Amino acid sequence: MVTSVAPVAGSGVKVWLWRIGFVAAVLLHLYGLYDPRQPGPHIGLPLADKFAHFFLFGSVAFLGLKVGLPARWLLSALVANAVVSELVQHSCCRSAVAIRSTRWPI
Repeated sequence: MVTSVAPVAGSGVKVWLWRIGFVAAVLLHLYGLYDPRQPGPHIGLPLADKFAHFFLFGSVAFLGLKVGLPARWLLSALVANAVVSELVQHSCCRSAVAIRSTRWPI
């Protein structure tokens, strides 16, 4: 089982660029999960929110491992964030959660 992506080695500029990318991914991730204006069914792409969640969580996980964060802590934090975000979305945005859950084909 792969527990980490090879950390960045090399110049200080390259390391800082990866770190800036990680911070940007985290901010985009949090904005995408907690923005109260959830996209509705008018988007026209089936499962668009599922792909967005996959991209957001995947980019944070990849970049976090790339900058050298411990896999156990990073992935645990992402799982906890997934649970918390679903609870927040359920309590604050019931209509958005209802729309999202009706678009899942299973």
